[in-house]
Amino acid sequence: MFRTFTIATLFALAATTAQADSSTRVAFGDLNLSRPQDAQILADRLQTAAKIVCLDANSVPNIGKAEMQECVDAAISTATARIEEQIRQHLVSTVHANLVSVRQRVSSADEFQH
Repeated sequence: MFRTFTIATLFALAATTAQADSSTRVAFGDLNLSRPQDAQILADRLQTAAKIVCLDANSVPNIGKAEMQECVDAAISTATARIEEQIRQHLVSTVHANLVSVRQRVSSADEFQH
């Protein structure tokens, strides 16, 4: 369903131990998120990207395991919310375009009948 929907999400977090914001892009346009296998691939990509972002954002040499996990969880939560919103917007746009198209065909068919 979303196979042709090419999009990227941006992690932007300000963890309590972060010295500066850090970001990375996670593409998922190649995935069909209605398939559990592809959803797992996206989850893995998000996990990897979140770890990279958190390591970059936290320049403290010995960041604790709990702080690192908190940062990763926050990054994934932020990214997931953005992905959900982008998918929602895509679906709304698609449904709207389909309705307009159908309405135009119906209107055209009505004109030929009169």
